[in-house]
Amino acid sequence: MKNLLIFEDFNEVLLLEKNIPTNPSLWSQCKAQAKAKYDVWPSAYACGFAAKTYKAKGGKWKKEKKSKK
Repeated sequence: MKNLLIFEDFNEVLLLEKNIPTNPSLWSQCKAQAKAKYDVWPSAYACGFAAKTYKAKGGKWKKEKKSKK
């Protein structure tokens, strides 16, 4: 039970950061390609395809820290 509490605390820390694309217009284009290719959005395959395409076209990510409530 003690390990479970540590794991929950670890998940809480992970949720305090959010990845933001540095080029929103390129990210929108890549999302549109993924939505055209896959029937379901959001899905793991479609999001992975969008992220891979964005990265291949030179897109980068930055981390935004959320404030803890």
